Amino acid sequence: MEDLRALIERAPFEGGGWNTALRAIAHATGSSRTQLIALGERHITFDWVSDVPEGFVAAASRIEIFQPDVNYRIAATAAPMEVTWEAHYDAVRARHTDEGYLDLARTFDFEHGAQIVLARQPGTFFGLAILRGDEEGRTSEDERAVFRQLAPYVLSAVRVQESIEHAGSHLLHGSLEAMGTAAILLDAQARACFVSPRAEALLGPDTLQVHAGAVRV
Repeated sequence: MEDLRALIERAPFEGGGWNTALRAIAHATGSSRTQLIALGERHITFDWVSDVPEGFVAAASRIEIFQPDVNYRIAATAAPMEVTWEAHYDAVRARHTDEGYLDLARTFDFEHGAQIVLARQPGTFFGLAILRGDEEGRTSEDERAVFRQLAPYVLSAVRVQESIEHAGSHLLHGSLEAMGTAAILLDAQARACFVSPRAEALLGPDTLQVHAGAVRV
């Protein structure tokens, strides 16, 4: 466990570190894949799955995969650091089953597994899941215990990654200000996340306007 913890803690600092860490978590829990999700205003929205099968991203983009009435995993989310698993998925699917997501899960062999919300705050969500197919079957209590034990280490590493990216963003802002560059930076959702003083001086009804994060002509 200590070796795995060290691997997770190194993930933000090494090329391919996260992919290596996610693969190790999958192996430690007897699963085929691990999934790390980050959503929020300050983050590039990503859904990172280790050893993602060919064609999965294109197929997933055709459904509303993050909607709880589509994805039984989203509907089964609980409080931070509380593990949910197949028993909870069964309860959701008994009330409503979206055939699009179920077909996706069966086609790419990840119908089973367990998940945990690492952090959920206004504007921020981090989640971790282990994905399993028919060969691995349902998670055992021991496997879920390992998964639960690893979750705080993953959250700590995610926070380190977040701090590194945030520091880099502040450094970029400072450089643009020091150089007197007219610049508007957009986030992954195409919202303005920074307007340099030089750019702000050029904004107006006859050029560009920035209101509530939206850039308008």
